[in-house]
Amino acid sequence: LLNPLLQAGPELLRYDKKIRSEPRKERVPPREVSDFIDKYLCKTPDALNKKIEDFITDHRLESLCGENKVCAKILQILGESIRDLKDMYVIYRISDVHQEMKTRIDKAGLPRKDQPNGIPVVGFLDSLGSVPDRLYVMGMVEGDIPRPENENPCLNRKEKRALELNRHFMQYWETLGDRVVFSVPRHAEDGTEQNRSGFLQDLSVRESTCEGSGPRAGLLDYDSYLIKGKDTGIVRRHNEIVSGNRDIYSGRVEEVKREFRLPVTSIDTLLACPMRFYFDKILDIKPTDEDESKYRAMQKGKVVHKALEYFTKEGGFAMVPDIAAGLLKQSLQKVFDEENIRMDDPFEADVFRDYIRDLEPDSETNGLLKLLKEIKKVFSGYDEIDAEKAFDDLHLKYGDVDVYLSGRIDKLMTDRSGKRLVAADYKTGDVTLVNLKKMLLSQLYLYTRKCKTDYPGYDIRAAYELIGDVKSTKIVVFTESDGMFSRENSKKDNTLRIEAFENHLRALFLQIAEGKYYITDKAFRDACKYCSHEGLCRKNTRLRE
Repeated sequence: LLNPLLQAGPELLRYDKKIRSEPRKERVPPREVSDFIDKYLCKTPDALNKKIEDFITDHRLESLCGENKVCAKILQILGESIRDLKDMYVIYRISDVHQEMKTRIDKAGLPRKDQPNGIPVVGFLDSLGSVPDRLYVMGMVEGDIPRPENENPCLNRKEKRALELNRHFMQYWETLGDRVVFSVPRHAEDGTEQNRSGFLQDLSVRESTCEGSGPRAGLLDYDSYLIKGKDTGIVRRHNEIVSGNRDIYSGRVEEVKREFRLPVTSIDTLLACPMRFYFDKILDIKPTDEDESKYRAMQKGKVVHKALEYFTKEGGFAMVPDIAAGLLKQSLQKVFDEENIRMDDPFEADVFRDYIRDLEPDSETNGLLKLLKEIKKVFSGYDEIDAEKAFDDLHLKYGDVDVYLSGRIDKLMTDRSGKRLVAADYKTGDVTLVNLKKMLLSQLYLYTRKCKTDYPGYDIRAAYELIGDVKSTKIVVFTESDGMFSRENSKKDNTLRIEAFENHLRALFLQIAEGKYYITDKAFRDACKYCSHEGLCRKNTRLRE
């Protein structure tokens, strides 16, 4: 429907943007969509073939074939696909035609009869304003500098890397001085249009000094080459990255702030990478297309959080197992109705199978019921349970920089008589607990800090309630003692050293307050694995750790 042939209107474009951002939410399509479906889609093969012919006629596609070889080729493939589908199947749909076309078009090619051997040389040289006694070097691409290596050069047998080979030849070309002319293609696909390259023309190539020093030393020397030449943007960017300097291409912006109002969950983003924090929380950059797997994970978390909120407000944690299981089922169904999620849809049911399967009092296979049993065992004696405890006044002061944090504690369990309190957070996805030691996991520590202010004199603990299938559902408890925030009953050293963490967080906020949202120096697997902005920061141009 968005094909230029159909000349989509603004209403259809707005509709497309909405369904991309929320792909599973039901929406009433615009009239333009309904009219198109009524006109061109049908059930029987004969009617389908007739509609396809009508579409070709309505848009005068055959008249384009004389001048447009691509159009002619596509119509040829379409005719062949329909004939073959007729021979193989009694009934086929438009989706079958689409799939067959897609497969065949991917394998199709167009021979260039008018230019069997590239571009006309005379016309090409004239386009560059050629003069006699010059060497014209074309085909070098300057837009991918610094160039990422797709594989570790030390582990493959290719002796000459692309840029190294160019450097080798450029040493000879440069000896011609002004008699050599460098050009780059305007379109990388065919190179028929060339422009003079001021960047390559001014490039100074130094001698390679890594011969005989071993593959690792050679790679590191090659990777650290600085470009000498005019101070253009591409030169500055390359030299900044390979030299490790911190400037505008590594996250320095002209934006000074003395006050930040942030959700608690954004602190982990800052700890992982200040540049990612800048994209997420300052510029509010989001991908155009919603990632289906991320959308499903967020939807699952939203449903479980809301269901447990309803369950908590009805006193579900204090009920006997039989009644609690029934209330939990009602709470889930209430959320399903609110979110237009249908459990008679096999796909939807599969997403929530760990929570709806065998939701009976004596179940041994339901993740939510296992959680209820674990809570009664681990947190017995807590007589007051609140859901979604909101706050917006956790104040962090770093010199003249003020940070105000807000958030919602999923569940607050209180024992008034024993002066005990537990701040719990539900997690339906993966939590990398080892990140606590690496100072990349701060949410529960900040919840504990907030509760200390609101409940002085209480023994305060924090917990992740991990909710999935029966095997992965468990409770992980953290407590603060002797300047350490650590996991209880853990065999591994998984501890946050509070003083070091506070100093690190202070340094980060003082840094970004001056507009220095520098790219992280943490390992790629810790900071960048799930980042949606990797293509913007180009950390993959550095050597991954």
